[in-house]
Amino acid sequence: EVEMVKNYLEVEQIRFDDRLRFTIDVDKTLENRKIPMFLIQPLIENAVKHGISKVENNGQISLQIHNAKNGFTIIVEDNGRDFPEGLVSGHGLQTVFDLLRLTYGDKASLSWKNKPKKHIKIAIEN
Repeated sequence: EVEMVKNYLEVEQIRFDDRLRFTIDVDKTLENRKIPMFLIQPLIENAVKHGISKVENNGQISLQIHNAKNGFTIIVEDNGRDFPEGLVSGHGLQTVFDLLRLTYGDKASLSWKNKPKKHIKIAIEN
């Protein structure tokens, strides 16, 4: 999944040229952790489509996958426009919700915030 996201961002970086920079930071102990396909990809696509595409220059996307107290977290940040109030789940977010529910049940959650830094976060418990 991370490799697919990296490839996607490299293609988008060619498309957006200097307008897009990205970082991927995965905790070494999680590199071989299995997650459902297309769990992260829709979040990254949304960051490009609804965030970076609206920024004139210096667009930044960050993917972080780190250990947490009872599991691990996946965080996607971008410096595009804030999430709107009452964000409605489109096809991409609905896919992520469904994958989380079907794979992890109540041991996973999805949340998003605009402050202090705009991000969307998946938390998965062991």
